[in-house]
Amino acid sequence: MSHKEAKINVKLILVGDAGVGKTSIVQRYLHDTYEQNNSPTIGAAYETKVIEIDGSMFDVNIWDTAGQESYRSLLPMFFRAASIVFIVFDVTSQRSFLNVPNWVDDVNGHIDREKNIVFALCANKIDNETIREVTTEEIQDLANKLKITFFETSAMTGSGIKQAFQTTLNEYASKNVKKVVSENEKIELISNENKNNSNCC
Repeated sequence: MSHKEAKINVKLILVGDAGVGKTSIVQRYLHDTYEQNNSPTIGAAYETKVIEIDGSMFDVNIWDTAGQESYRSLLPMFFRAASIVFIVFDVTSQRSFLNVPNWVDDVNGHIDREKNIVFALCANKIDNETIREVTTEEIQDLANKLKITFFETSAMTGSGIKQAFQTTLNEYASKNVKKVVSENEKIELISNENKNNSNCC
């Protein structure tokens, strides 16, 4: 089995307050479309995209989680086994920005700390500059405190969306692909040894 044939599973989740544009970000990235009034996500929804990075194939499962308080108790089950986490907020909502550390704490309380998980801060709705409540400097300060990369995005125009996904996926691949490929090779070696042994008299 070649590295290119074996797909590496990646679970990418988007979390954040209701109405910050998580669903719109996913739709823009996967389908290059935008709807002004998306229905609120109930629980969680996911779609899959297969991509290639440096000769390795990745099966990326993108989970769009609900931001409403009524669904918060259900979210930990979606956090588990996460590979990449987008913490999304709306730059026109100071409240959603102030809630970012709470979302980070929620996710950190339910993830596998043995994994090289990649976090990213996604500052969405930058197209609404006239009603913006959070400055780039404030975002940079928070990102530095959390020690994560941030991206300014607009699901409406598409600005920054591809960069956010490509950068985080590349970072995840650089941290994990050698480990995953090595494990796949080990499994293949054991499988071949078993086949050879079964052919012995």
